[in-house]
This record gives sequence, structure tokens and C-alpha cells, in this order.
Amino acid sequence: MRLRAGMHGAQGWRPTMEDEEICELELNRAFNLSGFPEPHAFFAVLDGHCGNMTSRYARDHLAKNVASHPFFGIDARQAFISGFQKTDEELRAVEETESGSTCCSVLIRGDEVFCANLGRQPCRAVRGWLGCGAERRSQAGRFVGEEAH
Repeated sequence: MRLRAGMHGAQGWRPTMEDEEICELELNRAFNLSGFPEPHAFFAVLDGHCGNMTSRYARDHLAKNVASHPFFGIDARQAFISGFQKTDEELRAVEETESGSTCCSVLIRGDEVFCANLGRQPCRAVRGWLGCGAERRSQAGRFVGEEAH
């Protein structure tokens, strides 16, 4: 399977753009990973608030922090959680900022799709053409395919 992706950002009414995105179509090559099926990609939309420091920092570090987790190949859920936490800890160590960001992210590994969100905006995994077909939503603290407790 071959992946193609496109991105578009619109600033809206604020004086500066606070949002960022990640589109890493070749995760194996980008982070020198081996043993993972293709395609292996990472996508995220970062909705910045009160400035863009947090969303920019996450754009530059989140994928690496998720992919470098020791259990990345075994437990995507834990890799996402640890990657989000590590990115937050690094940002706070580098810069004191009032900015923040929500995040909707997707990891594609071969024929598996993992969605994770941080903040109030859920991710949607839609299977089908033009957004039609089966749909699953992530909710805070849960991943697509995981049952509520």
C-alpha cells in the first residue's frame, strides 16, 4: 500500500497562526527504525492555544518521542502516552510558556491504524472512500478499538 497525504492550515481570526501539523510518511527512514512493516507513518494535528510555542515544539519532537519508546513495536498505547509525557516534560525544561496545544494523532503500521488524542478533540478513524464507511472515535484516555470500562 502506498500512502499519499495533503495538509492545509487556515489562520482564522487570530493575529498569528498557532496550529501545526506532523506528516511523516516514512517513519522507518526518518528515525532509522527497522523491522516494521510498510507503510509506517505518523500524522498529527496540533491545535495551539495562547501562542504557538507548544504546538511548534510538539511538531518537532512528538513523533520522535513516540517512536523512540522501548515498547513502540509492542504497545502503541504506552508509546503514545509516554511520547506525550516526554514531549511535555522536555518543553517545560526548555521554556516557560503560557501556550498549550491539543493533539489528534495517527500511527499507521502496515495494516494497523492507531489513533490517539490529547485534549478535548477526538480522533476519528474512518474506513472507506470519501469518509463513508465504518467509523471509530477515540475519547480522552482511550484508543480506537479499546472498550470503555
